Amino acid sequence: MTYLPHTEDDVQAMLEAVGLASVAELFRDVPEPVRFPQIDLPDGLSQMEVAWLLEDLSSDNVPGGKAAIFLGAGAYNHYIPPVVSHILLRGEFLTAYTPYQPEVSQGTLQAIFEYQSMICQLTGMEASNASHYDGATSLAEAVNLLRANGVNPEVLPRVLENNAARSGVTDLKLPCMLAHEFSPSFSTKNMLKDIRLALELAEPGASTLTASIEQLYTLACQQGLGEEDFAAVVKAKAPMPETKQ
Repeated sequence: MTYLPHTEDDVQAMLEAVGLASVAELFRDVPEPVRFPQIDLPDGLSQMEVAWLLEDLSSDNVPGGKAAIFLGAGAYNHYIPPVVSHILLRGEFLTAYTPYQPEVSQGTLQAIFEYQSMICQLTGMEASNASHYDGATSLAEAVNLLRANGVNPEVLPRVLENNAARSGVTDLKLPCMLAHEFSPSFSTKNMLKDIRLALELAEPGASTLTASIEQLYTLACQQGLGEEDFAAVVKAKAPMPETKQ
């Protein structure tokens, strides 16, 4: 990942914005005796020497490519062309989708959008779905879909248990949805805020699915579910807007 350090002008502009004269003032609440403790460290090494040292240390391990691996559901021992890393490191795939989360989430949304666009071009369909905004929303839809069709949602954990759809989200949220227990961990109103930020930063019309999810979470907040866990979206009482098939 490309590292772009702040220029001195950048640093000064940020300090002025928070009313400080120097970076040192950012640490004024830290007791002075512990700000710069004496640490017994060896002399510094050059980048090349560090690379040699780490390579020597890593030789004590058996690399994955030299041993049998039984994890990964097939996602191992595959050759990845160098161009893949180059494309993934492009700026548009690294842009944060909210101001406080500088990770590759926008890249995930971008990749999903490109996939949906390609499927529409190949099939001639007006819309293509690749995923929901988050796992809890997907679970909520699955639970409601089962109930609407007379299927006991209790079968869902068994269906998801041994396939690629299982995740930490399903393990954490599905029991809550089935039991209608929505003690907040990340509230519905905070999820709505994140979705709206994503929509504000997206190109117009780029994500009709996220717009529909935004309507669902807005409805949930209007129905008094804003302070409950975001999985409580499963309790929102209204049909989703009709979309073209």
